[in-house]
Amino acid sequence: MNGQMNKLRFLAITVPALVVVLVVLQSTQAVETDLPFLTLIMPNAGVFFGTLLIGFAIGLFIAKQTSCPARNGNCPIKKPRKNLQ
Repeated sequence: MNGQMNKLRFLAITVPALVVVLVVLQSTQAVETDLPFLTLIMPNAGVFFGTLLIGFAIGLFIAKQTSCPARNGNCPIKKPRKNLQ
């Protein structure tokens, strides 16, 4: 069962990663991106990569804010203790 889960996890990570790589490699046309204070001209792949980095940073920040550190006992989600009787 554990080996099957590892294969499934590998496929769940690899297939979307390959799709992203293919989309980025196909997107080499230059596009003009208007930001509030400047205009950038870059390949579409650069816009995709920048968006990916921003999304990853936001997700990391949110995960950090909502996770419970192991050394802090003030976690809002407490795991039930096992009854030792």
